[in-house]
Amino acid sequence: MKLQQPRLPEPLEEGGSFAIEAQASLDSEGRLENHRFTGDCAGVDARGLDLRGCLFDGARLTGGRFEKGFFMDVIFRRCDLSNLDLSGGMFRRVLFEDCKMVGALLPESAFTDVRFAGCTARYLNCYEAAVQRVEFVGCDLTGAVLQSVSVRELAFSESRLTGAELFGTPLAGIDFTTSEIDGIIVAPQNLRGAIVTAPQACELARLLGVVIR
Repeated sequence: MKLQQPRLPEPLEEGGSFAIEAQASLDSEGRLENHRFTGDCAGVDARGLDLRGCLFDGARLTGGRFEKGFFMDVIFRRCDLSNLDLSGGMFRRVLFEDCKMVGALLPESAFTDVRFAGCTARYLNCYEAAVQRVEFVGCDLTGAVLQSVSVRELAFSESRLTGAELFGTPLAGIDFTTSEIDGIIVAPQNLRGAIVTAPQACELARLLGVVIR
């Protein structure tokens, strides 16, 4: 899978308070673009924000509200996004790199050319999301909700999906051979065409009630 990478302008403008910049953008019904943000931005209410060409570097955005946002050419690097509400968002050419995303909310969102790399994303919620060219690399997705996801190119590499919910998500052509899938919750029909190792196949057989002797 070849993803389009975020296209950040050079140089980026050093942002001040993200809360102030975001509110000004929302008040003017404009875009917030070409900025670099750092520091503590926890609890920011930026619902409906149009964010483009921005870098969040080591920022803390825990518990914020970003529902119905539009994110294009954005990088979140080494950020704490735990319990951040990004429900119903649109993400195009976005990178989440080495981020903490425990309990982050992304249901009913649309992702195109999005990469999650090295993220701690336990209990991430992507219920009924739509994905097109999305990749999880080296991520901890323990207990994640990936249920009823509409899939057009989705990949997992060296990731942990222990106890993840994938019920109703078509898995044909998805390669799980380098990832951990113990205890995933999935419907038999959704497993058709999934690529797994022999030990993983035995684990899935037990999950589906097959007795192996």
